[in-house]
Amino acid sequence: MSFIIKEIKKISDVEVQIKTIYMILEKSKRILYGLIPYAYNKTFYPHSLKLPYLNFIKQNGYTHYPYYFARNYLNKKIIILKDPEKNLNYVLHEGNKKLYYPRLYSPSDIEKNYKSLLIEQDINSAHHYVNSLEEYRGKTILDIGAAEGIISLDAIEKANHIYLFEFEPFWIEALKATFEPWKEKITIISKYVGKLNDNDHISIDSFFENY
Repeated sequence: MSFIIKEIKKISDVEVQIKTIYMILEKSKRILYGLIPYAYNKTFYPHSLKLPYLNFIKQNGYTHYPYYFARNYLNKKIIILKDPEKNLNYVLHEGNKKLYYPRLYSPSDIEKNYKSLLIEQDINSAHHYVNSLEEYRGKTILDIGAAEGIISLDAIEKANHIYLFEFEPFWIEALKATFEPWKEKITIISKYVGKLNDNDHISIDSFFENY
């Protein structure tokens, strides 16, 4: 390790230094999280369900999304636009729906977040919620911990009404901007959902009694 550090210090260009360190870290992750555990499980647990994911990391490097379908999104170019009136950045979701982000999100934050959302809701992902948007038709939806509200944005034209539960103030502004075209179909509840009922919390039982 000391030898590697000495060699990196010889590089005069700081940007090249950073790129070199990043490359070394990525290769180390591939070995630590892919090659070694893959070889171990392949030898001692040849029928382990972990093998396909470890093999993916071994071949492609470390990632939070060890699925081949994820490549379609990780390599996707995300165009980030600016709304001059609201002074908020947004992406166009499903062609023409504006998905707004908080002011504290940088363009790189937005790109990373949006790609992860697309991966999570891919039909091949274990995290995706519905196989068809028709499942939302005529429904009343409770989006608990709404954050950016992408699930509700997918459902908004099919659902009867959507209640978005989100406590964090920085998300509230973005949510209001995103759902402005459908404001009659949504209700934003700025509370945590749990067992308590007070200024900052609401229980599901209490919600159904009052709404």
